[in-house]
Amino acid sequence: MPASLIARDLTVTRGAFDVLAHVELTLSPGHRVGVIGPNGIGKSTLLQALGGRLTDTTTSVGGSVTRVPASATVGYLPQEADRRADETVDAFLARRTGVDRAQSALDAATTA
Repeated sequence: MPASLIARDLTVTRGAFDVLAHVELTLSPGHRVGVIGPNGIGKSTLLQALGGRLTDTTTSVGGSVTRVPASATVGYLPQEADRRADETVDAFLARRTGVDRAQSALDAATTA
């Protein structure tokens, strides 16, 4: 089902520092956005805030993030420097996205 993501007045404060201030964003069904900027500018913080993943006690989140429909989810894939030396690109993506665990569970259920 197509989904929309709407952020209004999104502000993230860590300690005494505003990492994001008054961000407005609307992502309509089928649209994609790239987030580009120098290290430390708040790209990961923005994505974590949109996904509802900022839960530590030193972080304050203000504003709103709305998903339409409300049952829509936002995926977040944390940064990892590189794939393992003995890992193919396919294996790396499967591990990082959870596909490998899902495939293992499916294989076990099929065998059972």
